[in-house]
Amino acid sequence: MSTPDWNGFQLSGYILPDIALENVLASVPIKEILKLRQVCQVWRDITLRRTFWKIVFERNGMDWESVPLHIKEREKSWIAFYVACKDRIFQRSFILNHSGHQQFDHWQKLQNGGNGIIVETPPVCIEPLPSEAKYSGQIDSAFVYSYDWSVLQQKVILKDIGLTKEVMRTIMPFQFVATQMIGTRWDCGGSFCVVLGLLDGRGEALSFTMSDIIIPAGENWLESTCSLNVIDEFDRFDDVKSFVILICGKDTQYWAGHYGTKCSRIAVNLKCLSPMEAESVTPHSKYVTNPQNAHIFLGNFWQSLLPRRSMGRCPYSRTPRY
Repeated sequence: MSTPDWNGFQLSGYILPDIALENVLASVPIKEILKLRQVCQVWRDITLRRTFWKIVFERNGMDWESVPLHIKEREKSWIAFYVACKDRIFQRSFILNHSGHQQFDHWQKLQNGGNGIIVETPPVCIEPLPSEAKYSGQIDSAFVYSYDWSVLQQKVILKDIGLTKEVMRTIMPFQFVATQMIGTRWDCGGSFCVVLGLLDGRGEALSFTMSDIIIPAGENWLESTCSLNVIDEFDRFDDVKSFVILICGKDTQYWAGHYGTKCSRIAVNLKCLSPMEAESVTPHSKYVTNPQNAHIFLGNFWQSLLPRRSMGRCPYSRTPRY
């Protein structure tokens, strides 16, 4: 057909208007949308429209407003829309088994000091966990630490969660934001540290950030936050493969048993930074401002983050009190 208005879709002898065609194509399963772009130039152009993606979001029960406005206005915004629908990158946490309700599935014990890390369901000698939780429902369990440092690690392959390099360049700058509920027993304080990092294909840290806190005895569930800024890493690093979260804890009294920090409802989500927000943050480097703090909180594990830089033994390794 050579009609100028031909858009590749004819019904009962009539050419379907673009607005109607947009609604029809928006009914295609999300994973098939990329195939629409290969049919003809008109269909390809339709998949670039925000109006088309707004319909896709609504029909799949997703919040169109979850995509930041400045991302919607970018030249290749359709890439972000597609991955937001397919992999829910703006509406989910990337962490599995966030509270130990599946014991230690998906977590690796890099260090298991003292009497080792355990899971309590429900956590003892502390108030119940808050009933409202964005990513973790009503699960009532927690990882509980002992008198010496223990370190749990969860590694997430970026392409497995939809964050290919093309996608990350489209939404950059952004942050990986880690949140977790932490608390202590009424009779013992705790030390807690969380590390977020980007790893290359060999598992070595390209950049990371660390946040630590001393928690007094009897602290009934506070939310701890740590953010890793991704400003221009994917222009500088060709081998970014994964991000990693490390959850580290111990008690402050060196008592035998499990008196240490309790950690639950661990989440890592993605936050896009507006141009104004991006001006107020800087890219994270491979070294923290005060390496001695990392040495104290992470002990020998520090060497695995910086494999060419030995930091020695942790000065907090002591004999427990009985």
